[in-house]
Amino acid sequence: MIINRLNVLLAERTMKAKKLSLLTGIAQSTLTRITNNASSQIDYDTLNKICNQLQIEPKDFFDYTPYDFEISTEVENSELSIYIKINKFNTNVTIVEFVGKLTKHFETIQDDDDSFHKEELLNLDFPETMRNFLEYLNKEVDKEDFTSISIAIKQTVFQKVKTAIDNFVLDYYKDEAQENIREMAFIVDSSTEMTRYANNLEKEIISRLKTNLSFNGFDI
Repeated sequence: MIINRLNVLLAERTMKAKKLSLLTGIAQSTLTRITNNASSQIDYDTLNKICNQLQIEPKDFFDYTPYDFEISTEVENSELSIYIKINKFNTNVTIVEFVGKLTKHFETIQDDDDSFHKEELLNLDFPETMRNFLEYLNKEVDKEDFTSISIAIKQTVFQKVKTAIDNFVLDYYKDEAQENIREMAFIVDSSTEMTRYANNLEKEIISRLKTNLSFNGFDI
């Protein structure tokens, strides 16, 4: 697995992506994708500008481990299982499974017009042994060199797990979201406004799930 260390490099220099954008001419949106490791590729010109500005070499920009991680999920009997398939040099090492119990409850929500409605919320509770992601992952992978993998890479794996949980929530409420979007399409005047509404709706739906899973003692 290869990730970039731009977020760490900026933090070490107490520099924000906005300032780096102004100094290099690289679009801030591009730098944001890079710092979040959401960009699948970085062109040479962009990398060259970053390295020159931060006075580093390409080897300082990247973080590598021979371990790769594939995330998948499965829902059965009110349980969400998260599988992390771990390979080393393209050979399977093990599969680590996190299993959380899904429950739901309803809360009364006040709307902008001061009316109220009941909203379904989800809880995803993991057993005590699994709540600390980093601790459980290190324990389950019986390889001496695994614990030496950088925290940044393991945080990236954790973010992939979080994304998998978010995608589960979005799929769970998919029908409701589509209905809301269909209704809103008759009200809004522009595609920009519609996109903004859809993005806000996605964030609101994701926020309906609460979990006790944390990276290393810190809640998601």
